[in-house]
Amino acid sequence: MKDFEPSKYDFSIELPNDTDRLFNDCNIDYRHNAILRSGKKWFMVYSEAYRLAAEKLFEQLDGSAYISNHLVYPIVFLSRQYIELSLKELINGLNYVRIEKYTFPCDHKLKSLWDKYVSLSSNINKYQKPEETVLKNMERLISEFEEIDTFSMNFRFPTDKSEERKPSLKRTNIDLENFRITMSKISNFLTWQSNAIYDEIDKAEEYYYSLWEKLEIESDKKDMN
Repeated sequence: MKDFEPSKYDFSIELPNDTDRLFNDCNIDYRHNAILRSGKKWFMVYSEAYRLAAEKLFEQLDGSAYISNHLVYPIVFLSRQYIELSLKELINGLNYVRIEKYTFPCDHKLKSLWDKYVSLSSNINKYQKPEETVLKNMERLISEFEEIDTFSMNFRFPTDKSEERKPSLKRTNIDLENFRITMSKISNFLTWQSNAIYDEIDKAEEYYYSLWEKLEIESDKKDMN
């Protein structure tokens, strides 16, 4: 390997200067601006963001081994993050329908999140509720993903956390086209259930509103007496 020669370094490239900032609020060209949202009601924005990002990366696969061998890591990581946030979105919504409170587990394990969703899914309209065979197939795929990447670490770090720093992945190959097709089916399921739950949320909000309205009317009557 040749020694580094400072005189041959390309000083024409731009490097950070003392006026640079990463986070400005606005650009004069609106096309470069993004609106940020956060909070319990915005899971769908985050999950859709990760799904869309993975989809855009899939579009970059052009048959080049170099591209595939590098983009595989963010593609799988983004896909797993999408599933995790989507399941939390479903649980969050179903809890609101059930107890008028948005709440979700802090767990990162996909299977436990899936089990929680299934346990709450009785609150979904029977016409929107998945058949048992569909649930079993989804559960099998969720379990497979968790086995490959239990804590959402294996595709964003090359070793585990043990003192030996063992390789994070136990497999050496992945069929990205098969992964894309199967993820699309998983996304179809999660989107279907998300739409169904938001319908139930709308109904619940109408019910809660009418209930509070009734209580206020009754309270006004008592005050008048």
